[in-house]
Amino acid sequence: MHEGTLTVASRTTRSRAVERVFIALTCLVFVLWAGLFIRESSFVSSDGVRRFCLADDAMISMRYAWNLAHGSGLVWNPGERVEGITNLLMTLLMATLLLVLSKGAAVLAVQLLGIVFVLLTAFFAWRVVLRVASESAVDSPWLSVVVFAATLAYYPLAYWSLLGMETGLLAALLSAALLVAVRRDDAPRPSLALAVLLGLAMLTRPDAAVFVAIVAAYRATGLWRSVSGGRRGEAVRCLITEWLAVGAFVFGVSVFRFVYYGHLTPNTYLLKLGGFALRDRLPNGLGFIGPFLDSSAVFIVLALVMAVLDLSRLKLSIAGLVVAATAYQVWVGGDIGRCWRIMTPAMPLFCGLLVVEIAALVTVRARGTKAEELLGTQAALTRGILAAIVTGLSVAALIQLNAGFGDDILLRKSGFLDQMTDANRGNVDVAVALRAVTLPGATVGVSWAGAIPYYTELNGVDFLGKSDPRIAALAPDISGKVAWAGMKSVPGHNKYDLAYSIQERRPTYIQEFRWGRQNLREWVAQHYVSVLYRGTFLCLLENSPHVEWRRVPADREHGCDESALRALRSDDGQSAPRVTGRPPRRPRR
Repeated sequence: MHEGTLTVASRTTRSRAVERVFIALTCLVFVLWAGLFIRESSFVSSDGVRRFCLADDAMISMRYAWNLAHGSGLVWNPGERVEGITNLLMTLLMATLLLVLSKGAAVLAVQLLGIVFVLLTAFFAWRVVLRVASESAVDSPWLSVVVFAATLAYYPLAYWSLLGMETGLLAALLSAALLVAVRRDDAPRPSLALAVLLGLAMLTRPDAAVFVAIVAAYRATGLWRSVSGGRRGEAVRCLITEWLAVGAFVFGVSVFRFVYYGHLTPNTYLLKLGGFALRDRLPNGLGFIGPFLDSSAVFIVLALVMAVLDLSRLKLSIAGLVVAATAYQVWVGGDIGRCWRIMTPAMPLFCGLLVVEIAALVTVRARGTKAEELLGTQAALTRGILAAIVTGLSVAALIQLNAGFGDDILLRKSGFLDQMTDANRGNVDVAVALRAVTLPGATVGVSWAGAIPYYTELNGVDFLGKSDPRIAALAPDISGKVAWAGMKSVPGHNKYDLAYSIQERRPTYIQEFRWGRQNLREWVAQHYVSVLYRGTFLCLLENSPHVEWRRVPADREHGCDESALRALRSDDGQSAPRVTGRPPRRPRR
């Protein structure tokens, strides 16, 4: 008996050692892939320097962070207190990096930090899902490895994290918070760690409240079920203490926002939801979310059904996180592009849960059949066959969940990453050229409000209003002129007034002169000139005192459209070398 017990223990120890080796290899593969991703997202700019650049919204945050780190405050333009960010915690992390690093090095550091966030998310989500596996009686070392790989396998998490968005940070905080809640499920004492994690999630994004509410509900129902009688009051006091701690984070940032910016909500809230009626947002959001539902609806329903059949609060909570995020995405009317930024923080947990559900269907449901005898004896062949089936079905499910991202995962050209990199290259080339030809006091008029202001350090005019309260207060354009990715009107991009932004404010450089229903081509042709500076196309205010005209080529054309660009090309009709700086199209899915 003693010898048999030692044998089983020895096998378990060896299995766990093999499990750790495979998990370490999985992490190594991801890190290598992430390194290639970061390399592919970089480029050599027009001045011959390799540059790193994040998603444009992340570059806006970097602009705020740079100004904060260098004494100008948490602002887009020094002296203008407008909250054009919704990711305070991520921006503060960026500012910390910018205290010690150069502009380019800080951008790379943010991308490397994204790797850390993804790996932390995978670890925390893995530990949560292993609890589900244990409850479903399908826990085993090989399944543990598959579950861990699944938590890393959702491409949008890597995409947003490695391009500097707060998505990875929020995913890590959410997974960690749920793990703490699971471990403290029956402990009627306040959990400071849980409160802090949920509070930090709220600082990362205000709409993280969608996730926080579900984790808090899981904690509350577990705590309530674990006590009875006179101890119910103790449970209530525990919950109130935790909620007050989370509320302290929200209250604190609200006070800061009101004192510093003069408003209780970010300017981005007004920009995206102000005047955008629910009757217009809902069909817009449904049109946007369609492909996500096509790839995941069957799996979400499966998870919900299995959770109900097994009466598992944890399964319901994980599936509920995805359902709630999807409903919220519809309610706000969509997003910039179909990489599922809002739903992504919950997806690593969901991918792991999906693998466990598949394993439960394949193995546990086999009991009571002729396979039970083999399962009972733990025949190696039977275990191997079941493992192969579960792994194969899991891979197929994960491929379906990543539908549409194949080119990106394989780092091929023409994927979403390639589109973003091309746009970033054009914007950075413009920034390099503007630094060479402009003088202090110059301004840049942009619809891509991140890379150009960040790398030039010039004051900006935000055509689309993220950092301009006057634009944010306008009525949205729902005519269909600002439409892509299944939406009739894109939130955050459907408010504009080019007459104000260009004609009235007259920025030294303008990125474009038409948007939606407005086109200022004729006016711009009278007041702006096009130049080709070392292969970069610039549209500059004619005779501006903030341009060092002696450094600008003598060949100039009035207007800033394709005809002006063609006129600047060589007389023999051949294109000038790699012309950049034309208004890039936003990456669309």
